[in-house]
Amino acid sequence: MRNTGLGFSAVLVIVGAVLAWAVTADVEGVNIQQVGVIMLAVGIFLAVATMGMATLGHRTIVERNRESLVGGQPVVERQRDVITDREPL
Repeated sequence: MRNTGLGFSAVLVIVGAVLAWAVTADVEGVNIQQVGVIMLAVGIFLAVATMGMATLGHRTIVERNRESLVGGQPVVERQRDVITDREPL
């Protein structure tokens, strides 16, 4: 799921570059080259943000409580596990 951002950002960069430098059509009220530059910048920002988020990994904390009776007295055992999931890009 993490690579979805990279694919979308690549599409934005490619389409933005084409609009900025290869399209010479004029549309009234819209500057196509400016739209291309904006798409290019958003695509680059999204790629950097996605790679930054991917390097953080996931951290999950699981807490379990087990209740039992020892010598007629209730005893609560608590267990805390930290699970770290680091996937390479």
